[in-house]
Amino acid sequence: MGDFDLTLKYGLIVDKPIVLSASLTFGLPLGNEAGGETGVLQTGDGEFNTMLTLEASTSFAAGKGYATLLTAYNNRTNNFSDEFRIGGEVGYWMSPKLLTALKVLSVNSMYNGDDFETPSNGIFSNNIEYVGVTPEVNYFFNEKFGATAAVGFAPYGKRVLASPSYSVGLFMNL
Repeated sequence: MGDFDLTLKYGLIVDKPIVLSASLTFGLPLGNEAGGETGVLQTGDGEFNTMLTLEASTSFAAGKGYATLLTAYNNRTNNFSDEFRIGGEVGYWMSPKLLTALKVLSVNSMYNGDDFETPSNGIFSNNIEYVGVTPEVNYFFNEKFGATAAVGFAPYGKRVLASPSYSVGLFMNL
């Protein structure tokens, strides 16, 4: 089991052409920061963090498309530098069963922490910066169940492994 995020999200402006929400994420350090015998297989970083996010969204093309912008500040403990995040997502219903999306996220270090306690690379390093671009496809079998596939790229990365990431999954709408 790795580090765990718990998020509470609240709609600040709803039922308007542009909606606004705020979320508070608690990053719980439940993973193993030691990395096993080799020291490179960490499942956590040992730090608790609190991230405040604001998101603004709107729909277009008679509800077939949507766009979302977000900004966030991630306060980190244990001498890790805080992070500023900015991103966006654009999605479009290609058919009643097929939703495509493009996500972009930029993570930027505030360089206000120490660096001596963390490894120099990997996803649990300090002062990580990157721009992630992730196209995604979601197929709905019916109103309740579906499948998703995505591939993520990092056209820019600093102190982070930047190879493409692939994901597939099943989902259920509650």
